[in-house]
Amino acid sequence: CGVALSAFASSITAAVLILDEQTLLAMRTWLAGDLAGLSWAATQNAAWVAAGGLALSIAISPSLNMLA
Repeated sequence: CGVALSAFASSITAAVLILDEQTLLAMRTWLAGDLAGLSWAATQNAAWVAAGGLALSIAISPSLNMLA
């Protein structure tokens, strides 16, 4: 049931994107990871969050190896 619901929701999203060209362009740019429209402050904030996530993942990696 979950797979069918996910496929249905995905098809609705695809239909909305195909019908509205502006939304399609914005979504394609967002999905590609374009940083052209961001300010340096927003980019710096994202870098700090990514660095924190990397540090956290390195710190907990030994316990994750025990789960594998």
